[in-house]
Amino acid sequence: MNKAISSLGGNNALSYMHHLNERVTTVGQALLVLNKIKKQFEKDYRHMLGELKALKVPVTTCTIYNPRFPESEEQISCETGLSALNDVIVTESSKLGIPVIDLKSLFNDRNDYANAIEPDVQGGAKIVENIVYVVNHHRFDENICSIYAKTIS
Repeated sequence: MNKAISSLGGNNALSYMHHLNERVTTVGQALLVLNKIKKQFEKDYRHMLGELKALKVPVTTCTIYNPRFPESEEQISCETGLSALNDVIVTESSKLGIPVIDLKSLFNDRNDYANAIEPDVQGGAKIVENIVYVVNHHRFDENICSIYAKTIS
């Protein structure tokens, strides 16, 4: 049986990075900017999931892993912003009973990255192992959202 694996959002996040330099005067204003980004992503993500579900094949989604920038304000800002986008991924997947591979928690080692935003062999192996595990073990017929983050054996 065919299955669809969706690992979307990283490029969306890159397109939102210019917002990191927006001037605001309060934390509240910063949260409003983040909420605007989140709402647009939610609209786009919901549409994409609808398109995938229309294919009538089992679907699995993936969270967005954090980048690996040098410890800096940019890294902290990106992690905070990605948490908002990952919230959308988990929430929308949960509503539809779609399993989620949590790449954010799987990418926990410097060796998972080839550079600041791309997986290396080790990171790629984590992705593949989790996809294979979900495809072979998740009970898609039950429409239950489960979160998967299987460490490499």
